[in-house]
Amino acid sequence: MLVMNTGLSEADYASIGRVVANFSLLEHEILLACYSLIECEVGNAEDNIDALYMRYEPIVSGAFKKRSEQFVKLIQPHCTERFVKKLTKILSHTQRFRDHFAHGVWMAGQDGKIECGFFSRKGMAEGYPEDRTIMTRSDLDSLASLVASTLMDVRRLERLITSAPFGPTERIDFASGER
Repeated sequence: MLVMNTGLSEADYASIGRVVANFSLLEHEILLACYSLIECEVGNAEDNIDALYMRYEPIVSGAFKKRSEQFVKLIQPHCTERFVKKLTKILSHTQRFRDHFAHGVWMAGQDGKIECGFFSRKGMAEGYPEDRTIMTRSDLDSLASLVASTLMDVRRLERLITSAPFGPTERIDFASGER
């Protein structure tokens, strides 16, 4: 088996793997939350199958950014404007980090640091050929925990919205987790 020598240790690879796996789990959780929220809106009876598939299509065919945007659209009627803006910003940053780390090239850096180089289409179009992130294993482990926490927040929000009907003016203020 041919293996490239990146200079990374097994512990480095484990930390990278936790980050990338948690980003994948978050993307999957957003997809499942979208399904659940759509089913609450449309219903999941057999006579609604076509309506469900039409609503699922943009979520299934899109990548993380598209799924995040659809998730925000689905929760928007149920949340305060302030929360929607904050969530949009969080998911936008998350998407950029996810793309960087999931599609980047990982190498050992100086002084035990880990480097990840990423060529984004947007960055290249703007004249920035590469984004390079330099982190420690501890930084990566903290990021993995943060992504896992975001995943739990998505799950909690979806369950809060789908658990009971909302009144016409009732909105979730996620800071308190209450309606």
